[in-house]
Amino acid sequence: MKAHNLKIYFQILTNIALRSVRKSGKVVGLPAHLQVEITNKCNLRCLSCHRDLLYPKTTTMSFENFKKVFNDVRPSKINVSGLGEPFLNPDVFKIIRYAKKAGSAVNCATNFTLVRNKIEKILDSGIDQLKISIDAADRETFHKIRRKDLYNVLIENIQNLNSAKEKHGIDKPDIRFNFALQKNNINELFDTIELAKSLNVKSMYIQYLVYIDREERKKSLVGNLTPGKIKKVLLKADKLTKSYKITTNISMWKREFDLFWNNMQPFENFVPNKKHCYFPWFSSWIDADGTVRPCPIIPWQKDVGHMGNAFNEPFKDIWNNIKYQEFRAALARGERPTEPCRTCIPQSLFNIFQIGTKLLPK
Repeated sequence: MKAHNLKIYFQILTNIALRSVRKSGKVVGLPAHLQVEITNKCNLRCLSCHRDLLYPKTTTMSFENFKKVFNDVRPSKINVSGLGEPFLNPDVFKIIRYAKKAGSAVNCATNFTLVRNKIEKILDSGIDQLKISIDAADRETFHKIRRKDLYNVLIENIQNLNSAKEKHGIDKPDIRFNFALQKNNINELFDTIELAKSLNVKSMYIQYLVYIDREERKKSLVGNLTPGKIKKVLLKADKLTKSYKITTNISMWKREFDLFWNNMQPFENFVPNKKHCYFPWFSSWIDADGTVRPCPIIPWQKDVGHMGNAFNEPFKDIWNNIKYQEFRAALARGERPTEPCRTCIPQSLFNIFQIGTKLLPK
């Protein structure tokens, strides 16, 4: 295992051990992983996303503010994306290069539709991984979900990136497909796997949807899906990806299926789970306006989980302030301190390890 992963998992285990012994909300050291939302602006309005309701007025993080946040933490791994499209930040390449030069493994989630003339800049930035949201293998389905006819543009951009990597004799950035499973695309999962193989995509993350503050979306996104249908599709998809040596998180779906299915049901049928959350002991999220949050689920509700502002005070002072300590202590007691926490499906330690070692850049 590389140094990035060793540092993260040593810190996770250390802080979890301390939590178990003391039920403490205090953390040793700074987060080894950071997610920085460099913009919450997006060029799409996807059916599965409600960022436009959260941010009627968008914010883009400046390079100077990014440097301040980064220099306060210097994480081993950093995700420079959030609820927006990172390539809408005019400083995105400076941001990536700065983090890479400092030794961080860098990734971002992107719809990858705005990079037609930026392929060489992507390669020059040194970014380790692009998590490309695709959600369909058919132009019409893509249009229905994304609400813009950019499927051909996306595929062409991936092909151009692959050609440029081959031309320069390099392997990075690694490409991962993110596939947000829903009624509109479940029948295209196999075709999307075939597409991944044809585009030399080495990994694929099947996402479950988050419905915080948008309960009415469930009918349009879940519809008449049944547990049997989803399980059958995932089982076949698992065999297909393994035959193509494409790494996925389908094993996580199989282990946690009842929890995922429960989350898709109407809220009145929802049964809270008792899983422990470990995220706020080793990672943190920073909004485009500098607001620090404990995890990447909480930002789907605008005014909760605010720990402080990393533009206005040193991150180390926020990381172990009273708010953060009380939040962690509540989790350690088995409580769910915010509304997003109550419907969250926290990752197990095994899942965290699997994602970090197999589905994120080394």
